[in-house]
Amino acid sequence: MTLKKRTTKTTKTTSDLKEVYKVKFRIGEHLYESGRIDETPVFFVNSETNYPSMLPCLIVEDESWTPISPEKCGYEPYSFTKEEYEVLLKKPIKTEELLDEIYECVNKYVYATEISKILITIDILMTYAQEHLQTIHFPFAVGETESGKSSILHLVKHLGYRCLYVEGINKANVYNFLGMDEEATGTLAEDEVQDLYKNPEKINMYKNSYAKGSKQPVILMGNNGSNKEQVFYKIFCSKWFAGERIPENKGFKERLAIIYMTSGKTNGNIKKLKEEERQQLSQLRKKLLVWKLQNANTPLHDIDSGLKQRDQELWEDFLAITFGTKYYEKSKKVAEYYVQQRHQNIWNSREAWLFQACMEGISDEFKVKFVDLWTKLLQKDGVEDATLGSIFSDEHGKISKTTVSKIFQEKFLAHKIITIETGGNGKNHQVTYYQFDKDICQTLYEKYHPNLPVTHPLFNDPSGQSGQSTNWKN
Repeated sequence: MTLKKRTTKTTKTTSDLKEVYKVKFRIGEHLYESGRIDETPVFFVNSETNYPSMLPCLIVEDESWTPISPEKCGYEPYSFTKEEYEVLLKKPIKTEELLDEIYECVNKYVYATEISKILITIDILMTYAQEHLQTIHFPFAVGETESGKSSILHLVKHLGYRCLYVEGINKANVYNFLGMDEEATGTLAEDEVQDLYKNPEKINMYKNSYAKGSKQPVILMGNNGSNKEQVFYKIFCSKWFAGERIPENKGFKERLAIIYMTSGKTNGNIKKLKEEERQQLSQLRKKLLVWKLQNANTPLHDIDSGLKQRDQELWEDFLAITFGTKYYEKSKKVAEYYVQQRHQNIWNSREAWLFQACMEGISDEFKVKFVDLWTKLLQKDGVEDATLGSIFSDEHGKISKTTVSKIFQEKFLAHKIITIETGGNGKNHQVTYYQFDKDICQTLYEKYHPNLPVTHPLFNDPSGQSGQSTNWKN
């Protein structure tokens, strides 16, 4: 096996070329992945026959593209001997075979439910298929100290695609790890993120990075504060989290697959590996990279999952990667469990609580008098003084009149109406109403599942007949 430089036309000598370090890149049908053969830096590249070849660098115009060096990345490089690389190339690696091997490792090092083990298994494989993914969910292991939550992230560190395991990483270092060059250049595993909600800019960056093509604009300054330049970091990639609590951020939580952890006995300690175990994980990781190269131009199966909107975004690719394997039926059970988990969180949300109260007090014309609604909310909280501007709920925290008004207008799309009415004392005063749209309320009903009687105005058809439609879920 001979290493050859691949070049494009250039008038400069090799010494004049600008050296550019690359993690990976794609040119046409060819995917290039940096690594090492017998300690020599190389790019592994898929060929037309799906059997990867390799080359030491690539000359592109006036640049020499060079494999990234070990000290420039936060993970172990993919390092093969010539012999083991050639052995892996002898035949195509099957997806089901890899899933079996990953599951064996998960089962050995992680104490969790079967649903969680299958989730972790498939999600590890998905880190090697990020070029084919459109949207992803974020696995989040939550539990007390010594519950084993960090073991999941350490396993991903050993098996995941170019995984950077960190605690307390700041935004700038996330940007530098992922870069501006190529999308999905690695996997991020961040531990101890229970206080992530205290960093709203970072949590919003994570929240917005679940879709392919996600970019974060950043202004770079020159040394003297001048020469401003706007650049765009490519922040889409597989991300794994662990913490003692789930950060309180609604949008972030909706993108999570929460793995509840508790302490238990495992057959191995991922944080204290024996040399034989370390070698086994290393060999599997190398095999995963070769599988990635062999399937660089093989898209995921086009399936009809039956899922809609956010559920489809978070889980359809998860299902597609297992199609045609024995893990497909297992993946459907996992997706069903986590879809239900996400919806349960929605049904228990502050918005669902307010929508329930709103629907209980709405008129046949779908209008709500705000003072009556606020009084009802206070009474539910055991408060009789309707003049209070805010209440505190153990489940939903502090809720003010301004918060409710904002949710009504921005989440429920209600129209605020202020009228002048005459009170019992004969004096005029302002009264605030919110006018709701019935069609929008029906959509919100499907989302929040409030408990309403069949005689509710929401279930009245245009003829005035009352009764809940058979399309509605109870």
